[in-house]
Amino acid sequence: MPSVMKKKNTSPVRRNAAATRLRILDSARAAFYRAPYERVGLRDIAAAAGVDASLINRYFGSKKNLFQEALTGAFEFEASLESTEKFARAFVGYVARQKCGGSAADPADKLGVILRSAVSQEASPIVSGIFHREFTLYLAGLLPGRDREMRAAMVGAYLAGFRLLCEALDEPSLNPADSEKIVALLIKALKPCFEGD
Repeated sequence: MPSVMKKKNTSPVRRNAAATRLRILDSARAAFYRAPYERVGLRDIAAAAGVDASLINRYFGSKKNLFQEALTGAFEFEASLESTEKFARAFVGYVARQKCGGSAADPADKLGVILRSAVSQEASPIVSGIFHREFTLYLAGLLPGRDREMRAAMVGAYLAGFRLLCEALDEPSLNPADSEKIVALLIKALKPCFEGD
């Protein structure tokens, strides 16, 4: 009786494109939150994602496109924009966590990427556009009264300035132990922006 030989499967293993793309995005977010745009290499992102660097160009086209997609959704604060107090508490708590050892590569670090990308000619317009759409315009749509977009941008300015002092300058007067006092002052400062005239 002739032996039956099993046919060897020669078809290539199919990659899960969606999972691969997601791994690249996760790796890119961690890299871009950890270092300035110019210091992030596509080979490093690919290595952390466990893929060949050529796949980044296949899925995203360029580093610039990858950066834009990785940052999309980074500045959404919707859950905490219901009131001035809720927002101030959420924001001060977030900054305190970062100052007390939160990972700079954590995608929760929404504003650190602004500081790290502000001086980049290629990255800065992308960050600015995403922040304007996701934060300024969104908040402006929730605010009452006149000059809503300008007031929303002022809230953004408070955030960026506060984050700059805490992270880049490590301002000792903004001690996480004094978070309740900081919240109270921030509420006072933000009230005119949130409530209008």
